[in-house]
Amino acid sequence: MPRNRYTKFVHQAERARVTQQEARLSAFARELRNICAQDTATPAADSAKQQRRDRIEQKRLHRLRKADAAEQS
Repeated sequence: MPRNRYTKFVHQAERARVTQQEARLSAFARELRNICAQDTATPAADSAKQQRRDRIEQKRLHRLRKADAAEQS
C-alpha cells in the first residue's frame, strides 16, 4: 500500500514509461528484421553466386574435355 499519492503516481508513471519503451523496442526489432530480410536478397549476392556456379561448371566441362582428349590419344 502506498504511503502517499505521490508514490502511487510515480509508480504509474514508471510503468507507463516502461510500456512505451517496450513498444518502441519491439517496433525497432520488427524494423531490423525487415531490413535484414531485404539485405539477404541483394542482386550483388545473387550475381556472385551465379558467377561461382558458372565457374564451377566451366571447370567441370574442362576436366571432361581433358579426360576425353587423353582417352583419344
